[in-house]
Amino acid sequence: MWNMISSALFLQGGMHMNMLSLSLRSVFILSIAIMVPLPSVASVQQAEPGHSNQQGYLQLLTKSWQSFETAITESFNDVVEFVQDVFHLSHHTAPQYNFDVTLVGFVNFADGIGRHPILFKQCFGDQVKMNFLSTRNFPPELEDAQLGLPRLNPANKADIGAIAILTDIIADQELNLYSKMPDSLIKIAYTMFEATEIPCNWAAILNQKFDMAVVPDPFFVDVYKKCGVTIPIFVLPLPLMLHDFLKIQRPATSHKPFVFGLSGGFWPRKNHIRVLEAFAAEFGNSPDVKLRLHGRFGEGEIIGALADTIKKYNLTNVELIVKPYTWDEYLAFYQSLDCYTFLSLGEGFSISPREALACGMPCILTNNTAQITICNSGFVRVVPSNIPIPGLYDCHYGSDHGCEINRFMRIAVDQDNMADDINLPFRSGRLGYQFDCTLQDARAAMRDVYQNYTYYLNQAAQGRAWVKQYLCEHLSKKYVNLVKPKTVVFGVENTIRNNFLMTNSKALYEKYQYLLGK
Repeated sequence: MWNMISSALFLQGGMHMNMLSLSLRSVFILSIAIMVPLPSVASVQQAEPGHSNQQGYLQLLTKSWQSFETAITESFNDVVEFVQDVFHLSHHTAPQYNFDVTLVGFVNFADGIGRHPILFKQCFGDQVKMNFLSTRNFPPELEDAQLGLPRLNPANKADIGAIAILTDIIADQELNLYSKMPDSLIKIAYTMFEATEIPCNWAAILNQKFDMAVVPDPFFVDVYKKCGVTIPIFVLPLPLMLHDFLKIQRPATSHKPFVFGLSGGFWPRKNHIRVLEAFAAEFGNSPDVKLRLHGRFGEGEIIGALADTIKKYNLTNVELIVKPYTWDEYLAFYQSLDCYTFLSLGEGFSISPREALACGMPCILTNNTAQITICNSGFVRVVPSNIPIPGLYDCHYGSDHGCEINRFMRIAVDQDNMADDINLPFRSGRLGYQFDCTLQDARAAMRDVYQNYTYYLNQAAQGRAWVKQYLCEHLSKKYVNLVKPKTVVFGVENTIRNNFLMTNSKALYEKYQYLLGK
C-alpha cells in the first residue's frame, strides 16, 4: 500500500494534488475496508434490542462505517502530507529550484539574435534568478563579459532552471541548437522568421521538444500554425535598448544636404538595392540630397552590386559603409540622418525602425511581415509591399560566406513522416514568400518625405512616445509573468498580461500550476 501511494504521487506530481488526493483516498479506504470484518447480527441485537434484525444491522453498519471513514481519512491525510514533503509535491508550497530560468543562446551585443539574452536578463531583473547555457562555440570570456550570468554546467542537474528559454534560432542546416536545451520542466522557444513559412522541420521540433513558442509579433502566430505548430503560441514583443536614442535631440529642420539612410546586414531581404535604385531615379546626383547605406558585413555579391550601381550612375552623393560600428558610432549614424528608409522584404521583428522612431526621425517602411505592426501605428510613411518574392536564405545561415543561395525548402512530405524525423535536412529551394515594393512607390515615398518634411517630423515625434512601449521597464511585468506568473488561467487563448498568463493547453496549465505549488 505504501509503495502504491508513493509511486502514484511521484508519477502524478504535475497533476492537481486535490484531485490526486481524492482518488487515492478512495482507493485507500476501500482497501482497508476489505480487510475489516463487519459486525455480526448477534452484536446488532445486543446493541439495539428494540429494532428488527435488518433495520438495526443497517443502522449500526452506517454508524460503524462513518466512524471508520473518519479515522481512515485522518490517517490518510497524514500519509499524503508525508509523501508530498518527501517528493516536494505539496500543494501548499512550490517546488524548490536553484534557478528560475536558464537562458539558452549566444551573446553578441552587436548581433540582433545575440543580443536576446542581454535583453531578457534586463527584463527579468532581480525578480528572476537566472543562469546561462551557450549554444555557440564563442569564447566564454567574451560572452560572460557582456551578459554577467553564471554558466550552467549541464551535468549539474541541480542548477537546471525550472524553465529554459531558447533565444537562438531553433535549427539550420548545420546547427540543431534545440538539442542544447536542458531538461527543464517547461521549455520555451523564443522564435521568429522573416517569411510566410518556417524551415521544414521547425514545426516537428517545436511540437516534440518544447512546451510553448513565443513570437515577437502577431503576424507569425498564423504563420507558425499554418506550418503545423500545435503547441501554444504566445506573443511577447522583444524589449529594446532605446534610452540613448530617446536622448537624441532632433532638430526642427533637416540637414543640408537632406540625408536618407539605413543600417542593416547586406543580405538580399534587407533590400538595399531598392533603396539605392529609388534614390538614384528620384534625385540622381543632386547635391541637395544624400544617401548613406550601412552594414556590418554581408554577401559580397550584394555589396558588389551596390558599388557597381553607384559607379554606373556616377553617384557622388551616395555613401556605402561596410564596417562594424561601435555603439557611439551607431548613435552618431542615426543622428546624421533625416529619414530612415527601410524597404525590407521581410522582418522577424524589425529593430532599426523602432530605434529611428525613438530618435524622432521620419521613417519610410514597407508594409509586410512584422513591419505591419509599425506601419499600423500611423507614425511612418508606408510603402505598399505586395509583390511576392520567394524566401531565399543565404550565407548568414551557412558555415561560411560563400553565399549558398536557396538553402531551405519546405519538403513535400506528409505530416506523419515529418514528425518522425525532426532532423530532416534542409534542401535547396524557396521557403515561403517575402514581399517587395515597386520602384515607383519607393520613389514616391522618398519624394513625399523630402517635400513634406515638417509633417513627417511631427508624425515621428508622436512615434517617439509610441515606441516607448518596447522599453524593458514597460515589458518587464509580462516577461516576469512568462516565467513566474502571479496567476495562471486555463482559458480560450494563449496570452501574457501584466498580472496573469492564460493558456488553452491543459498540459501547459498543469505544469505552471505545479511550479506555483497549486
